[in-house]
Amino acid sequence: MSDNSEDADPQVELLIRSYIWPCTDHNMEVKAIREKEEQKLLKMREDELKRRVDTEENAQQNRIRQEQEARRLQLLKQQQEKLRKEEEEQRSKLEGRFELMIDNLQNNNTPQEYTLAGLGLNNVRLRLLVNHAQQNTTLLGLHLARMKITNQDVTVLCQMLEKNTTLQKLELEGNEIEPKGAAELAEVLKRNTTLRFLDLEFNPLTKLNKKEVMEAAQEYDNNGIKALADMLKVNTTLLVLNLAKTGIDQTGAEFLVEAMEGNTTLISMELIENDLTVLQTRKIKECLNRNKKSYDDERLREFKERKMMNDEDLANKNLVDIEEKKKEEEEIQKKNKEQRMEERQRKYAQMVLLLFN
Repeated sequence: MSDNSEDADPQVELLIRSYIWPCTDHNMEVKAIREKEEQKLLKMREDELKRRVDTEENAQQNRIRQEQEARRLQLLKQQQEKLRKEEEEQRSKLEGRFELMIDNLQNNNTPQEYTLAGLGLNNVRLRLLVNHAQQNTTLLGLHLARMKITNQDVTVLCQMLEKNTTLQKLELEGNEIEPKGAAELAEVLKRNTTLRFLDLEFNPLTKLNKKEVMEAAQEYDNNGIKALADMLKVNTTLLVLNLAKTGIDQTGAEFLVEAMEGNTTLISMELIENDLTVLQTRKIKECLNRNKKSYDDERLREFKERKMMNDEDLANKNLVDIEEKKKEEEEIQKKNKEQRMEERQRKYAQMVLLLFN
């Protein structure tokens, strides 16, 4: 044993000595090594078991998510099919002015503004209208006042505002748009770059529904007004916003005051019959007057620039006309000269003939 001691494994040597001298310190060292190896092996088994359990749980969660996604897509497909059938059925029943509107929208042959006053407008008809307005390039104003438009209908209108690139005026006065609908409109107007006039007068933009009013301690929901205020911080196209009679309280008004301090393009905001303080009203008015002055100055600058360009075009046109007239006179003189030369040659030829005859 001593002959091979140089080649022996120290761990094997410890094991041998632990069996030969079971009460020695070497035995305690080996025991510690064994316990450490056993703990390591146990930890590896626990990790492997946990990995298998996690893998199985992940696989199960993935299967659940896939099933949920499949059900969601199936429901979405069913809903889209239902909407399509409703629209087809409604389209088959269209008649008169509304049918003409749809055809004109589809063919880009509309007047500048459409009003639906006097026409019945249900959810399906509204979808038909805005779906055809999405790609239209001739309609500039759409009047949907007092049409009982709700938050659900606002979603459809937002889809139109997301895609349409020509509509400049949207009248929604006297409808049933609540904070959620106002927030949806605000979100899409952060990206829309064509709408200049938005009328939301006499919509319950801050009111909770009846059930929530009964259950809640507060009367106002300012989420919609806050969303509109946040929109005004980034939108640079909207010029007129009508929020009269929409139930804005002093908290909501403070959001608008803060937004208008940074907005440089809105020139008119109607806020009558809301609960604003005199100071809040004054601050908003000052911001609007500041923006209006900048707007008027820019329009005056553009007017002067257009006038100067028109004057230059007129002067250039006069120069061109003078040059053309000069060329015409030169052509006439040249033609007259040629005619005189021909006349002289003809008379000379006649004289020669007379002399020889």
